[in-house]
Amino acid sequence: MKRINKETYSFSIPEHWETHDDKGVMSIYDPDGHGALTISSYLSETEVRDCVGVLEKFTLGKGDVRSKKNADFDLFETHYEDASGESLRSVYVWAICRRKQLLLMSYNCIKKELTDEEFSIVSEIVSSVIMHD
Repeated sequence: MKRINKETYSFSIPEHWETHDDKGVMSIYDPDGHGALTISSYLSETEVRDCVGVLEKFTLGKGDVRSKKNADFDLFETHYEDASGESLRSVYVWAICRRKQLLLMSYNCIKKELTDEEFSIVSEIVSSVIMHD
């Protein structure tokens, strides 16, 4: 795994995975895979207190929000299926809140192409996030 360091956060990805940063939105993907993990980072003027509300607004209330354990920040996730395009898509979204920092992470791919191995790697990437002051 290689470590990717940004100004306010860092994470680990497999050696062969690639990243692309476009105006503050980081895309992370396996060149031979089927989906992409995106990360958007925000810095608020005040402490982010409603991480669940932010996640629900971002996903338009789709999916059930669950809290995940993390000692350093608040982490919430949701999953839903999107049938608005040509193919049914699986969408996973995470919100990470720490003081004035907010990370929104989403993984989106065609449902029938999603493999357990690829999703396991995406989960490892999310779990590897470290927030910096």
